Order: sequence, then structure tokens, then C-alpha cells
Amino acid sequence: MNYWSTEVTEFLANKEYDRVINFYENKIDFEPDNINNYWCLGLSYLLANKEEEAQTTWFLALIYAQDSERDFFNSQLLEILEAEAKTQEKQENYSQSYLIRQYIRQYDPESLNNLLELLKLEFILNTFNPTYLKEWGIIELIKNSPLNTLNHQLLEELLKKILDFPSFESIDFAK
Repeated sequence: MNYWSTEVTEFLANKEYDRVINFYENKIDFEPDNINNYWCLGLSYLLANKEEEAQTTWFLALIYAQDSERDFFNSQLLEILEAEAKTQEKQENYSQSYLIRQYIRQYDPESLNNLLELLKLEFILNTFNPTYLKEWGIIELIKNSPLNTLNHQLLEELLKKILDFPSFESIDFAK
């Protein structure tokens, strides 16, 4: 999925997010009906550590959408965030990937695969807390998910790591 405009490729590679922001702000001035520009502007803000601006951009785009478009636009935003989270992880920008996945969690709190990816990043960043298993609803989601929708390899990898953290949540997760 190519959501970024080719004109910003170099800026992104050089982490010149203010230039990407400027590009998309200008693009919105000329193409205010192109929703992808809002998603990319918000993502640019997020990558530039301007979370409030990112949230505002996405929120305004969703609020002004017609009711019939809202679900489609939300799923489009989630696809872009998922793709960028993967890109950031491949580039070993784990903190950025984690931040993006937290926003995916905000917009789709029951995305089990995203939650598992968040757990994986928790281990990479050495911030894992077993209470997240319950707080985020992961244990219940696993119990209620069809087996064919689970990433079994990731689940097994996480189970091995989670068992190193003795807690009631870890035991529930293992069950």
C-alpha cells in the first residue's frame, strides 16, 4: 500500500518530518476533499512527535465525514497506520512503531493482532508489564477468537517471554 506521495519519499528517508507536514498542509489547501492527505498529515505529525496535532487532524477528518463514509475512512486510516507501524519496525524504529500501534489500539481496541504486536514491542523496548494482558483485554480476545485468525507463531513467541514474568495474568495468558 503506497499512501505517501512520491514527493515526500526523500524527506521521510531523512526524517525531515516538518517538511512532510508542510507538504501535506499545502496539499490539503489544494485538495481538501482527498482524505488520504489528512491521514498522511496526521501520520506526519505523529512521526514528528506532535501527537496532539495528529489526533486533531484525524479527528476532524472523521468528524466531517458523512455517516456513510465514517467506517470506510476509519478502516482506511487503520490500514495506513498498520502499514507505517510495520515500516517503522523494519527500520528498527521500535518506539515509533509502538506509538503508532497505540493509536491503532485507540481506533480499534479489539484488534488482537495489533495487541500482540504491541506486546512484542513491549519486550523489545523492555517495558512489558503483565497487567497489560488483562487491561487491554488480550486474554478474553484470545479466548473468543477463531483459531484461524491468530498469529500462532507470534503467540508462541510471546508465551515463552510472558512465562518469564510470574503473575496471575501470565498464568491466565498461558491457559
